[in-house]
Order: sequence, then C-alpha cells, then structure tokens
Amino acid sequence: MLKQANETCARLWRDESGVALAVTVVVFLTVFMMAFSVFAVGETVRQRIEIQNAADAAAYSGAVVQADTISRLAAINRAMAWTYAQMGRMEMDAIADRWLELVILKWYPDYFKARAMANASVCTIGPRTGRDDWHVGQGYGRREHVLVNRRQWVPVQRIVQERARAASAGKSWQALMPQIITARDIVKRMNEAQLDLIGTMPSRIHHTALETLRRNVSDTENDRIAGGADFMFALRQEKNPFKNFVVLDNNAEDEKWFLNYADLPAPTETFGRGSHDHQWYVRSDNGTGIQRHYRQRANMLVANWSYWGRTWILVKKACVPSVFVQGDTEVRGIEGWNSVFYETERCMPHRILPRFFAEGGSIVVGVARRVNNPLRFLYDSESTAGLFRPFTLNKGGRFMWGAAAAIAAHNPHNPGPSRGEYDPTYWTASQEHWNLKYSDWDAVLLPLHRAWAQGDARTWTRETGGRVLTDLRYGAWTPLFGGGGALGAQGAPRLMHGGEVSYGAAEHLIVH
Repeated sequence: MLKQANETCARLWRDESGVALAVTVVVFLTVFMMAFSVFAVGETVRQRIEIQNAADAAAYSGAVVQADTISRLAAINRAMAWTYAQMGRMEMDAIADRWLELVILKWYPDYFKARAMANASVCTIGPRTGRDDWHVGQGYGRREHVLVNRRQWVPVQRIVQERARAASAGKSWQALMPQIITARDIVKRMNEAQLDLIGTMPSRIHHTALETLRRNVSDTENDRIAGGADFMFALRQEKNPFKNFVVLDNNAEDEKWFLNYADLPAPTETFGRGSHDHQWYVRSDNGTGIQRHYRQRANMLVANWSYWGRTWILVKKACVPSVFVQGDTEVRGIEGWNSVFYETERCMPHRILPRFFAEGGSIVVGVARRVNNPLRFLYDSESTAGLFRPFTLNKGGRFMWGAAAAIAAHNPHNPGPSRGEYDPTYWTASQEHWNLKYSDWDAVLLPLHRAWAQGDARTWTRETGGRVLTDLRYGAWTPLFGGGGALGAQGAPRLMHGGEVSYGAAEHLIVH
C-alpha cells in the first residue's frame, strides 16, 4: 500500500494537467479584486464629488438669499431717500403756507379794528384826521404791509396772491397734509421691511441651504442595505446679522450720503432755502436715522406789524381826537405746530460694515456621509462578507465630508477687462457710493482660505482656511436625514493647517 501511494504521488508530481486551472483561479481572483477595487474607488470618488457639489450648491444658494436680501435693502434705501426728500419738501411748503395763513388770519382783525376807529365823520380836516388816521403795518407809508423775517416789508395782498398761487399748484397745507401722512406711513413701512429682511435672513439662508442639500444627496442601494449613509450638514453663518449693518447716523455726512442714494444733491439744494442747519428746517440732533424738523428762529418765519386807529369827533365846532386803539402783533411759524408736518418720519437706512466681508458675512457649509462598503449588495451580512470585507473602512465608522464657502458680492460696474466681475471685499472709496445704494448684488463662491479673511479694497488681510475646516470639523453637525450627529474618524485635511495656501488662477475663477 505504501508502495502504491508513493508511485501515485510521483505520478501526480510529474503530471502537469490542471495547472491552467490553478493559474486561472489565481489570475481571476487578482482581476476580480482589481475590478472591484476600481469600482469601490470610483463609487467612493463619485460620492465625494456628490457631497462636494451639494456643499457648493448649498453655500451658493444661501449666498443668493443673502444677495437678494442686500439688493432689496439697497432698493429700499433708494426709495426711502426719494420719499424722505419729497416728504421734506412737502413739509416745508406746508409749514410756510400754514404760517402765512396765520399771518392773514391775524392781520385782518387788526385791520378792521384800526379802520373801525377811523370811520368817516365831519372831521375830515387834514391828512391825519378822519379816514386817514389809521395804519396796519409801518406807519402811514406802509399801511397794508407786513414785516417778514424782520427784514422785508411785504404787501398783504401779495401774501394773499402767493397763497392762492400755491393752492392752485396743490401746495396748500390742506392739500399737502394727506400726502405727508402717506409719505410718513411709507417710510415707516420701509423701516419695518428692512428690519424684517435683516432679522429673518439667517433662518431663510438655513432653510434654503437645507432644501438644496436634500435635493442634491441621497442614499444608494448599498447605503440602504448598510442602514443609511447618515448624511449630516454643518452651517456656519452670522446668527445676528444686525452686527454687519449700521443705521446711518443723523449727521451732515450721513444725510448727504443718504440723499445720494436717490441721486439727489446736498440738502441745501434738495430742500432749498431754509434747510441750512442755522435756519428753520434742520436735522434732528439726537438718535440714529435721518430726520428733519421745524425749529423756530428769531428771524425766520416771523411776521410783525403794528396797528393804530383813532376816532375824531366834533366838539364845539372843533375836531378833537377821541377813542383810539393800538398794538403790535407777531406771528411765528411754530404757532401753527402740528407734529404731522412739522417733523419727518425718522428714516433708518442701513449700510454694510467692513466685518461683513469676513467671518460676519461668509456662509460656510459642510456635508458629510458615512463611507459604506460599495460592494454590500453582493452579500447579506458581515459573516458572509468574505473577500469584500477589505472594502469596509473602520467597521463602517468612517465619514467623508466636503466644505464650501460663499458670500454676497457687489458688481462695481468697472469698465475694462474686470467689468461684470463681482467684488467680495469691502470697498472703502466713498465716492463710489456702492454701499447699499445699488442693488447689483449676487452670490459668489469663495476659496475656503478666504472665507473668514478680512477683504478690503480687493485685498485680503489673513489666511483662514485651516481655522474654517477645523472649526467646521469640531462644530455642530445636524442630521440631514437618517441618523448621524458625529463625524467619526475623519479630521480636517492637513493641507489647510499651515503655510500659505493659494488657488492661483483658479481663485479668480471661483470668486467671479
């Protein structure tokens, strides 16, 4: 038996049949592993591209909301500036007309009192008796005149004519009052609209980014077999956007800036005479926002006159003076005070602060998903994984993630090669008047190392890519759908942690 066994072994050792099968099995197994490796790598790369595209789309869509909000603020600023100017002009006309009306209403009683004392009688001797012994104005030379602003004598009839002319042009205070009330209401509503737009911007950005992500990522069949990809997202944005905006102060420079929103000239030219701060229609002195009101001055919107009347009677064939009246009257603009047209509604136009063009305005979105075995569809459980087990990373506890940043940027309307490009930096040149005057804002993607860097006049003060990724990695992640809540083993890429990072020519393409 031993001899037979030895002969059989020797024969099998010399026999070469079956070698091809063995080689085929080895080669097939190698090709099999290579093919599935290519598939696994390709599927992982596809998933990585998917979440990066989703992050880009979410950040960009959030910045679109941001840009739309800022464009609306700019449009409201322009409309508010125009309404403010119209309101101010109407109030000035109404105040002046009401003052002149009071002048007429007070002048005629004095006139009739003086004339009543000088009724015709038999005593009509000489120029200072009878009907001639009266005046309402300045003596006998200007008997029907009013001293206006203590420097010019104006005939009362001219005042009557000017008021009639103003009324025919729709500038009587009665006609202007409803328009002033409407303008005040419009400004109030625009103030409320700006506050609502700024205050609700974070929630609208969050909702838009979330919906964008949900429409751009989804579980694969392998994810469903493995219990889900546990998609998560992290959104970093300023929770208090009012920190990024400022209400214009009630000073000369800010009011001039505000009027420029509507392409109007300086206040003196916009409102006309009386609008200087040392005159009668002045800026309010306290609080933020732009506002003007009436201020009584000693020599502005003041009318004066004196009146005199004397009766002459016949006594023993002689004319002697008898009863007389006299007095002085002053009418000031403040006497017709009415809060509706003596003070404009306070305008609260906003302007962007430099901190917006850094961490204050940047929107950073991170998207993560569990790295599941891409060959899970070939087996039912871990016990039967066999050759596919090497494609499972960290026992299913590994996550891949991507990040993107975007911000609203302004189109500076520059001529030449840069025309049409958006500027994601703070522009300091005040003569440009870009700051919430024009509504040409749109979203732009930012390289991550620029996301929180201060941008000023197309320059960047520091690199922040490493901090962005690190803060995002260890920040709060929210389940997109399914489970999630922790990133597992994946950390921030080492490339962004140190040294100067530059996208080169690609940065120009990303920003614009």
